[in-house]
Formats: sequence, C-alpha cells, structure tokens
Amino acid sequence: DPGNLNVRIALAEAYYLKNNYKVAREHLNLAKQRMPTYPKINYYEARILLAEGHRDEALASALIEARENPNLEMAHVLVGDLYLLKEEYNEADRSYRAAQRIN
Repeated sequence: DPGNLNVRIALAEAYYLKNNYKVAREHLNLAKQRMPTYPKINYYEARILLAEGHRDEALASALIEARENPNLEMAHVLVGDLYLLKEEYNEADRSYRAAQRIN
C-alpha cells in the first residue's frame, strides 16, 4: 500500500542502502507530505544529505528528528556523529548521552 507510511519509510531505507538517494528522497517526501513528524523521516533524510556531502543540512534534519521523536535513540546518535564530524565535541557528547539515557 503506497499510502502506508511504514512502507514508504521501508522503501526509502532500501533505496538509501542501494545508494539510490533520489528515489529514497521521493519516498521520504511522499511520507513527509502526509505526516511531517513521522518517526525516521528526518533521520533518513539526514543520512541521505550526509551521504551527498551536505553536513550542515544533515545536522539540521537530524536535530528535527531528535526533537520531534525524542525517544528515537538512533536520531541522537546521528546528531552526535554529525557534531563529531564538525569537531563540536561538547555537543556530540551531549547527544550521545541523550541516546544512552534512552537505552
């Protein structure tokens, strides 16, 4: 069912893993139109942006995911990783600690 948000997210993840970022983004955008704060939409968008070399945009998207879905551990880990890449170690540490509190 193409209207099922879980299916859209699963398809986006599958295309992301195959490095087909364009099609992955299309599935994410369709899901985002229906429910912008649905878990993992911004997470995968951030992963795609990072893979395309857009670190700042990736961080912005990951921060949205962590804020909108605060119990999604992987979002906080991704935020930490992105801060680590930017050499913002205190922010990275804060994000990793947030992930630890969830786990």
